[in-house]
Amino acid sequence: MAKTLERRTLRIFVLLLVLVDLLAGSIIGCGQAETEYVHYTNTKFGYSLDYPSGWYLEELNPNEIAIGPHTGEFSQIQVVASPDTPVLRSLTPEMAAANTEASLYLFFDMLECTNLNIFVNEAVTGKWDWKAVFNVTCQGTSLLGTKLIKETPSVTYTILILCPRRTGFTEGWDVIDSFELE
Repeated sequence: MAKTLERRTLRIFVLLLVLVDLLAGSIIGCGQAETEYVHYTNTKFGYSLDYPSGWYLEELNPNEIAIGPHTGEFSQIQVVASPDTPVLRSLTPEMAAANTEASLYLFFDMLECTNLNIFVNEAVTGKWDWKAVFNVTCQGTSLLGTKLIKETPSVTYTILILCPRRTGFTEGWDVIDSFELE
């Protein structure tokens, strides 16, 4: 009888430990705050996007913004709205690829970055008209990047997202996914 009581007590104890572990996981999981987003609208160039409330948004000039977390010097998104005639539509795919490649080399040369390697540089369908995926080294840090282009009859939108190779920068992609033309 004593052994039966001891086994029953041990089973109850193990069951309680499992329940406590499950409840602790649920409480911790439920206690994590969902990311709150700030809605940004650029009425001059007719677009909007959402970014995490703890991030900065800096207007670099009237047609360019930079968005990113306060930590992580290289995790950043830049949005440029250029009021001009669409360029991609007037170019052959080969010329558009060469134009995109040249603009990436020029941009990163100005920043004194090295080892630019472009993996994807092509027309796409859907929300974006063009996509280039690359890596580059800036100040000794290997970065992954994507350049997206969307052209309308009056504005060309270019988005550049950069992050260190070791991170996925999921929140950055959430910002890009929220980009909408008004």
